[in-house]
Amino acid sequence: MRSRVSAFCRVLATMMSMAITTNVFAGSTDQPNPANNTIPANGSVQSPATQTFGGLTFGVGLALSENVQAQSRVTSAQVVNGIVRVTQTNDAIAGIVLESHYFFVPNTYFISPSIVPALDWGHGPFVAIVAGSGGNDVVTAFALGWMIGFRQPTWTTDSNGQITGKPKYSSTASWNLGIGLRVDPAVQVLGDGIVANQPLPAGETSVRYKTVPGYGLMVLSSFSF
Repeated sequence: MRSRVSAFCRVLATMMSMAITTNVFAGSTDQPNPANNTIPANGSVQSPATQTFGGLTFGVGLALSENVQAQSRVTSAQVVNGIVRVTQTNDAIAGIVLESHYFFVPNTYFISPSIVPALDWGHGPFVAIVAGSGGNDVVTAFALGWMIGFRQPTWTTDSNGQITGKPKYSSTASWNLGIGLRVDPAVQVLGDGIVANQPLPAGETSVRYKTVPGYGLMVLSSFSF
């Protein structure tokens, strides 16, 4: 369990570093406009991706989830010389999720006025779902948590490429980071009496499984304010 959490934290730190470098400060990589040697106020800002599910419109996010239960989620196992050997688990999951959030926007800066001004960041609850692949509006997992978001800035430069003035902040595009509880209604684990790296129960010749609810930690990044 401790090794799974440590690995999860290392992956999370890498994701945060990459996301901050490539999204929050994306405006600083823009090229000057040859017509007036400036960057349009929101020239680099793209409309956040959305998707409709069950008649509702969700934002699209990237999520990393880790099983926090002691029992591993087993995808496959086999019996080798009478001993149960787990060949594949599904304790860590990364992928696309659909999310919706509500931000409280404080009338105060974040860290300092020069880093994130007042009204250009927010925090609040989010919900996220993992949609099934069957096309029948089936939800295979649900998450609920808290999120913080920062509006995407865009800078203006002069003819020498030097930043002039204060950045302008998008009303829709942002970088958000949330953490919450993920619930999977049905995950596969080893059946009762079947223990990894132990002999099968007397009289049994194959591995049994069972389906139970699963609980985990989700870290989510999305891109709309």
